Amino acid sequence: MTWQDPQWDEQPTESVAQRRILLLRQWINERPKLIYGVAAGTGILFLVVLIILLKPPTNRPSVQMVWFYDLNRQSLFAAPDDQLPPIKAPSQGKKETELKGVRAYAFYYNDQEDKTKEFVGYLENYTKEARQAHEKLTSAQGNERAVLLGRINEGRLVRRLEDAEWVAAHSPEGLKVMREAMKPNEDGILPRPWPVSEK
Repeated sequence: MTWQDPQWDEQPTESVAQRRILLLRQWINERPKLIYGVAAGTGILFLVVLIILLKPPTNRPSVQMVWFYDLNRQSLFAAPDDQLPPIKAPSQGKKETELKGVRAYAFYYNDQEDKTKEFVGYLENYTKEARQAHEKLTSAQGNERAVLLGRINEGRLVRRLEDAEWVAAHSPEGLKVMREAMKPNEDGILPRPWPVSEK
């Protein structure tokens, strides 16, 4: 028969937990400077993490040059890809207010060494409402951003080089225009985007 402390038997299990809490409080009370230091350090760390998370990104994606099409001269020119068409074309004078530069999606079928079959698959333009929505996009958040993106998509227009009329990109006619541009040639080769640096 093993001996047991009668006082221990009388102590409920909660008293062990209470004793530990009292010891912890005593340990904390004996080391106030250490506790204040840990609390201050934790607070500073929390603030640093919060600032990093809430800070807006400063590194915007690098701007690349892409093809645009001068409707006056009926020729390609290069411009930054962060511009939403129509933009000012090289042929436009100072007094001409209607913008004549639209986005051109140019492709080729041959390899990089022999670019003899470059072609413009289709042109892209945007309505006035879509351009206005695009201007507000950088400062928009949440639901407002989603609404603006929807307006931009609704206002996206496409047409073939030889077409006279623009059609909505999401319409059956617009989807057909874009599909045709991506068809393989007679050798079964799919077109590749034509980089600006290769002109």
